Amino acid sequence: MPTSIHQFTRQWVAIEETTKGVTPTTGSWFNTGFTKLTPGIALSHQLIRMPGSRKVYADIVGMETDTFNVTYFPFDTKMIQRGILYGGTGTNEKSLSILQSQKVSGVQKYKLYQGCMTVAHTLNITDIYSCTQSFRALNITGWKTQAEIDALIGATPTYPSALTARPFSNTDSLTGPFTLDGEIVKTKEATLNTAWEILEQRPQGDRQPVEIDLGNVEYTFDLTTWADNAPDHLGDLRGFAPIDGTYRLWDGSPDCILTLDNLLWNNYETDYDTEAGSYVEESLSGVPADVSITNI
Repeated sequence: MPTSIHQFTRQWVAIEETTKGVTPTTGSWFNTGFTKLTPGIALSHQLIRMPGSRKVYADIVGMETDTFNVTYFPFDTKMIQRGILYGGTGTNEKSLSILQSQKVSGVQKYKLYQGCMTVAHTLNITDIYSCTQSFRALNITGWKTQAEIDALIGATPTYPSALTARPFSNTDSLTGPFTLDGEIVKTKEATLNTAWEILEQRPQGDRQPVEIDLGNVEYTFDLTTWADNAPDHLGDLRGFAPIDGTYRLWDGSPDCILTLDNLLWNNYETDYDTEAGSYVEESLSGVPADVSITNI
């Protein structure tokens, strides 16, 4: 019988690795909140042809690259921090093992993603917050039984209970959540994109990388607001002077604050349309030198 998302027996769970690509035998697994996961395994290969034939003589495999993409609606910052931050535990400096649990043809099976590091992350700050995150992995297993997954990990892990928390939305941020240099900016929507350079070591004789790590990181921030009594965005862009931004994503104890340090706008657009039937909007894009977010 074919399987489906409804045959999952546990939500996707993850644990931080001490040694990259090795799932810990002890430690705390946590719920990721993923609503979608799309794995991909790509093989580089070379078609070989010989004179006198129109058909392929041989197809030679070279390298393997394991990747996957996820979507989620954040209820905490565990995965966001692992998408945008670098610097020790709880950030993208530390790789993850991620476990998938479901029934296949009525039999309980598991798939393990090991040595997972973020390649790209997008935080969409709209009516309902959402995130997409792309990963490189050192290894994505095939389907395994309980005994096989326990043998691979070296223990029978204790997994967290199913989620009960509610994902956050713009109404959790209260009025006036975004400021630039301390001045409130009325925001329609915003997006923070993070792109990581991935370094890999793939010696001759190894089809998959034996080591991956992070190189450079680049942030881009896009903002849509209205042309009203907001700051002089066009002047800020032309002046090319750094400004600091804070975005209160949700109000709580503590508040969850996204901080944009030394943001420099590099693009400004607006649109005056007799058929628009809406307030005039301003769209800006820029690059912050650094970002941080409250650990929730």
